[in-house]
Amino acid sequence: MNKFLTIAQAWKIAVFHTEEEKQLADERMEVCNDCSMLQEVDVKNMTGGLINNYFMCGGCGCPMQGKMFTPKDAPKEQKCPQGKWKI
Repeated sequence: MNKFLTIAQAWKIAVFHTEEEKQLADERMEVCNDCSMLQEVDVKNMTGGLINNYFMCGGCGCPMQGKMFTPKDAPKEQKCPQGKWKI
């Protein structure tokens, strides 16, 4: 699976997830919350106050809202760049 397809599938799952996919994403986010690479990005000025901030992975630059929904069958290198996710 190429990286573009993985990203597209992750965002699709983020919007149309099953309970199992949501649980996996929550478990992954718990791992990420303890990671030093998790970054909070202030975008309030860029969005005119519409969005205050978001979180991204400092290892790969992906926004966490999509990253945590990376498909289970995605290649290892397209998941957590630190290898901290079990699945």
